[in-house]
Amino acid sequence: MKEPKKIFVVDDDKFNAALMKEVCENAGHLVVEINDSTQVVDLAVKESPDLILLDIMMSTKDGFQVCQELRSTDSTSKTPIILVTAVDNLDSKIRGIELGADDYITKPFRLFDLQARISSALNSRDGEPPPSAGKSDGQHQPLRLGGYRQLRRDMEYEFQRALRYQHPLCCCLLLVNEYEDIYNDRGKKEAAGLIAATVTVLQRFLRATDRIYRLEENTFIILMPETNLEQGKIPIARIVQELDKPQISTSGAVSISSSIVSFPDSDEKIDNYNDILRELSRSVATKGT
Repeated sequence: MKEPKKIFVVDDDKFNAALMKEVCENAGHLVVEINDSTQVVDLAVKESPDLILLDIMMSTKDGFQVCQELRSTDSTSKTPIILVTAVDNLDSKIRGIELGADDYITKPFRLFDLQARISSALNSRDGEPPPSAGKSDGQHQPLRLGGYRQLRRDMEYEFQRALRYQHPLCCCLLLVNEYEDIYNDRGKKEAAGLIAATVTVLQRFLRATDRIYRLEENTFIILMPETNLEQGKIPIARIVQELDKPQISTSGAVSISSSIVSFPDSDEKIDNYNDILRELSRSVATKGT
């Protein structure tokens, strides 16, 4: 049996805190419940938790502020953090990436999803395997899906590389539009099939050097190194076209919203990789209005 981990559950809503605490304790972990966000950093320095579940919307100090303080404190700078919030928008997710969160889950969350994210965050505490992109044994290998931490690390690395060698860098955001409706109307298995079909198409049409990240159930980011805007549009158009086929999944065609940004081709000023992510969020939001 694995050694239990110490998890901080931070939420000033005691009902939500109790629910998260129960999920963690049922998995065999030790839980410290914190209802006052101003105490988090001092307690984390003192007790060295293995993971922090951190609600964003709190009355005293919000989760973004707490996350930033944890990341700027030496002893907690690498402590895994999962942001928990009722605010489901891309700007919040991207801000979480920028501040160094490891994952993000939206309330009301599904228990199995929270369990999976907790397990993933704890497993990555001692470091992640190096990205496989760019390595080849002469055979096509399906692209692995990365998460928050991997996206942040890879984006920073590829942006600095693009600056140094004057190479373009392309990034795309894909949203599976009907995921929630299918989940609510037809259930978990049908919704999972929709995502599996999407991932299969992404892996088929992207190169070995491209990378795929899943931010939440229906949200994907694709990173395409050494790719300008026009080059990046080609595989994305093929992906959208393939997913639009009625036989692509048991639920039929997959409706996709997308936005794409390339450095240095963007009309907006881009000084760092977070600017690329913000521009992606603005672009897809504008299309949805």
